[in-house]
Order: sequence, then structure tokens, then C-alpha cells
Amino acid sequence: MAERRGDWRTRLASAAVLAPLAVAATFGGVWAFAVIVFVAALLVAREWGGLLDRAVRWFAPYAALALITCVVTVLGEPGGALVLVAAVALVLVLASAVVDRDFAWMALGGVYIGVPCIALIWLRAEPETGLASVLWVFGVVWATDVGAFATGRLVGGPKLAPRLSPAKTWSGAVGGLLAGALVGLGVATLTELAPSRSAIAVAFGLSLLLSVAGQLGDLFESAIKRRFGVKDSGALIPGHGGVLDRLDSLLFAAPMAAGLMVIRGDGGALWR
Repeated sequence: MAERRGDWRTRLASAAVLAPLAVAATFGGVWAFAVIVFVAALLVAREWGGLLDRAVRWFAPYAALALITCVVTVLGEPGGALVLVAAVALVLVLASAVVDRDFAWMALGGVYIGVPCIALIWLRAEPETGLASVLWVFGVVWATDVGAFATGRLVGGPKLAPRLSPAKTWSGAVGGLLAGALVGLGVATLTELAPSRSAIAVAFGLSLLLSVAGQLGDLFESAIKRRFGVKDSGALIPGHGGVLDRLDSLLFAAPMAAGLMVIRGDGGALWR
């Protein structure tokens, strides 16, 4: 839902590089995918630390946490990785009450970054549906972002959350929601995960839900940036801001998708 300023040509050029890289890693298998997730986690951790002026001080601990959680998840122990993230966050929260309030923000950063990493790798590691599930998540998130940007620019209208992000509109939110749901349905159908009419209806509904989660992730990051008085999380990607600005929706959507898979319980396609 990022109706961000900037030349659309620059945005398109950047996306043309980033999206194929993510898709290629997804097709490359679990370890290749884990590597790209780990690299993204490092970049996001750098920017999150930078929000607190602790980029250098906190980069090494975050890097170690990201590496351990990614490896442990690939090895088939996502529960253990979650326990590790939770334990580190708890220690930091306790430290915030005694040492420095910034420890609470760093705890939030560990959960904010670590849980999506675990969710994405765990989804990809599923033997039968892992590839399709991750492509579905990517498709919904990217379509939501593009749909919100395009609809917001073309239609405009009332602001969605002016105190958090003045550029976002209700029309953009609705446009992103519909785009995400339709593309999600398309991915599910093309990957043969939605063979029946009832499964197609479920795929459409779950894609809507995932799109909402992505938009909430975008708003959450906007609130964080507003709290620290910055317009972008970084300037690494021309026309896009920082890496966190590009992954904010995914950081909420991935855990949502993993949670839905846990509810299903058997590792099959969500809508079968």
C-alpha cells in the first residue's frame, strides 16, 4: 500500500531487479532462499538499528540472531527458532526496564525481523507446496503494493491514515486489496493449488486476508518512521527508500501465511 513519492520509472526499474532476484532464489531451493532471506534480514536490521542511532552497535547481534534462526529453520526446527527469538526479545525487554529504554525497541526489532524470516523459510521448506506458497505470498504482496500505488495516484480521495502516512488513501487501500486478491487467486490457479470452485473461493478469500495483513504492515512501518521522525528507513534503493520500506508489507504477510498453514495442520495447500 506504499503510495510513495518518486518517479514511477525509477520504481519500475528497481522492481525489475529485485523481484526476479527473489523469485530466482525461491526456485533455487530452500538453502538458496534462506540465503536471500538472511541477506534481506541483515539489511533491514541495519536500517532498524539506524532508526535508534545504534546501527553499528547492534548490527553484529542482529546478524548472529538472523543467521541462527535461518539455519535452524532450514534444518527443520522452526519452533526452536521461534523460541530463540522470543527468549532474546524477553531478555531485551527486561533489560529495558533497568538499563536503557532502547532495549525494548531492539526487542521489537528482533521479533519484527526474526519471525517473518522463520515464516518464509518454513513455508518454502514444505516439500509439496513450499514453492507455490511463497510465490503466492510474493504475488499478493507485490500486487497489493502496485495496486495501491496506481489506484491512489489515479483516483485519490480521502486519506486513509493522515497522521501516519499522508500519501495513503482509501481508494489506494481498496485498489491494493482487489489487486492482491486477484493476483493471489491467479497464482493459486496457475500453480494448480485451487482446482475446484470451492477452493478458488477460499483462495480468493485468503488472498484478501493476506493483502490486508500486508497493508497493516505498511501502516505499522509508517507509524514507526513517524515515531522516529524520518521519511524513509534508508536510501539504499533508488526511488524506493530503504529495504525496510520495500519489505514492510511482507514482514506482516509472511507470518499471516505461516499462521494459516499452522491452522491447516497438514502442510497441504491452504485452500484444498
